[in-house]
Amino acid sequence: MQLEFHYDPETDIATIRVLGKNPVDSEHFENEGFVIDYDENDNIIALEIFDWNKREDLSDIISVLTKEIFDLGNRNYIPDIVSDLAKYKKIANNFSLLTH
Repeated sequence: MQLEFHYDPETDIATIRVLGKNPVDSEHFENEGFVIDYDENDNIIALEIFDWNKREDLSDIISVLTKEIFDLGNRNYIPDIVSDLAKYKKIANNFSLLTH
């Protein structure tokens, strides 16, 4: 499985997705500021995270993803997605410290 990370500085939206998978459904978490995309088997295959640079951490997202794991028995891609998200957020935070 290969993941792709994309950040759009104009909209401040970060997206991480599983390459080669197409979403057939989405769930919007407006209060938390992100969207989860699902494939035809209800596997989480992508996250769109709003206000990426304003976030201190990803605890709210990880909390919702953990609930999704238990509610759907949906484990296929979540560990890789969470791991990569944390890595990208750490890189973004370190870069922000260097540029300010």
